[in-house]
Amino acid sequence: MAIERTQAEGLSDGLLTAALEAARQRSAEVDQQVSEMLHERDVVRREVELLEELLAVRQGNLGSRFTASSVETGEADGAGRATRTRARRPHSAVTAAIAELERAGHPLHISELMRLLEERDVEIPGSGQQANLIAHLTRSPAVVRPSRGMYGLTAWGLEDKARLKPAKRRRVRGQSKSKSGREE
Repeated sequence: MAIERTQAEGLSDGLLTAALEAARQRSAEVDQQVSEMLHERDVVRREVELLEELLAVRQGNLGSRFTASSVETGEADGAGRATRTRARRPHSAVTAAIAELERAGHPLHISELMRLLEERDVEIPGSGQQANLIAHLTRSPAVVRPSRGMYGLTAWGLEDKARLKPAKRRRVRGQSKSKSGREE
C-alpha cells in the first residue's frame, strides 16, 4: 500500500496536465483525420454514383432508376426528361443527419438523431426543434421514415411508411351536427 501511495504521489499535477493536453491534441488530430476520411468517402461515393449513371445512360438502362442527387438537382427522371424540381442543396442539418445515419448503419429515432447533431454542434433549422429537422428530412429523397419517429436511408432499401392521416369530415358552416350528416 505504501508503494502505491508513492507512485500516485510521483504523478505530479504538472505531469498529469501535460498528459491531458497531449491526449486532447491526439484526440483533435484523430477527429481531423476522421473528418478528412469522411469527406474523401463522400467524394468517392459521388464518383461511383456518377460513373454508374454514365454507364446506365450509355447502355440505355435508365428505366425508373435515378439517384437522390439527380432528384435534388433536377437533372433527369427515369425516362430521360428533365424534371421541373428546383435545384436546391439540402440544408446542412440534413447532410449532417444523413452522415449520422450512415455512421449508425441502421434507422435512428428522431430524438437520438437530434442528440447526435447537437453533440456535433450542427445548427438545426428554424427554432431548432425536432419538428424543424423533420420538415427538412422529409423533403430529402435520401431519407425515409420506416416507422413512426424513426428515420433511415433510402439506400438501405427501406420503405417509407405512409404519412397519410385519415381525412376529417368538416361541417358546413351554419349547419348543426344533426343536419350535416343527413340528407333531406
